[in-house]
Amino acid sequence: MANQLWSIIKSILWTIIELIIFIIIIIPIAVALNLLLGKLISFPDDSSIDINPYYMLVTEYIPLLTASVLSLYVTHSLIFKRSWNISGFNNGYKRRSTLDAALFAFAFTTIGFLVMFMLNYLEITAIQFDIALFSGFILLFIVQSSFEEVVSRSFMIPSITARSNVWTALLISSSLFAILHLSNPNISFISTSNIFLAGLVLGLLYLRYESVWPAITFHAAWNFFQGSFYGFEVSGYDFYSYIDTTETGPDWFTGGSFGFEGSLMTTTLLIAYSGYLFDSWSKNPRFILTQS
Repeated sequence: MANQLWSIIKSILWTIIELIIFIIIIIPIAVALNLLLGKLISFPDDSSIDINPYYMLVTEYIPLLTASVLSLYVTHSLIFKRSWNISGFNNGYKRRSTLDAALFAFAFTTIGFLVMFMLNYLEITAIQFDIALFSGFILLFIVQSSFEEVVSRSFMIPSITARSNVWTALLISSSLFAILHLSNPNISFISTSNIFLAGLVLGLLYLRYESVWPAITFHAAWNFFQGSFYGFEVSGYDFYSYIDTTETGPDWFTGGSFGFEGSLMTTTLLIAYSGYLFDSWSKNPRFILTQS
């Protein structure tokens, strides 16, 4: 019993050490890129600049994504001598799996929109198409989702699995994914639970297809269709949307000011999807870490 406890403690300590190393590498690279891109690309002095997708890309998410991928390579391949395959990047861009992930994200958000609309819990207040903003938010959600998946899936799951097991890695990475959203506006118990479930879905996509691309695709498509197409808030934040909507139903059903992610409908859909992915993966429960 004492040996098992010490083994668990050691795995936790090593995971923390790896996370610290990962973050230490990210920070100077992201800051340097932020300063460089800030010199090369200028934006007008605009009070609404914080919701400009191109500004957010240049000042935040492109530096963070670039730094996280470089840190991922240094941490996995150079320091801990693992195969780069475990990152899920070069295990093959699988068109069918990524398309399926995007279709599931589209289907879930469309179901939520239509059900609320038919119950008169949602009102369409305007339709506005701005090609620059529409395209900008597609790019923003792709890059932002890629950064979060590099950290939460490509880094966390292999690092924890290397010192424990894949189930522990799946649960811890999903829990950390939810914890990182606790500071978001209008967070609630339902929305926190749903973000944890979304972490499970994204982790299972990563494991099921032995690739990070389906997880990135589902994450980006979920945010885009939810926020910039159907007009819901995205994790509590309001962005430009093709369709402007106002929710009038109960928060537990619509998600309220947190967006569709705070709805019990989302809870049901994510549980169903995670069950489907788990059943599919459990028939051949391999993990790419075994290739290292």
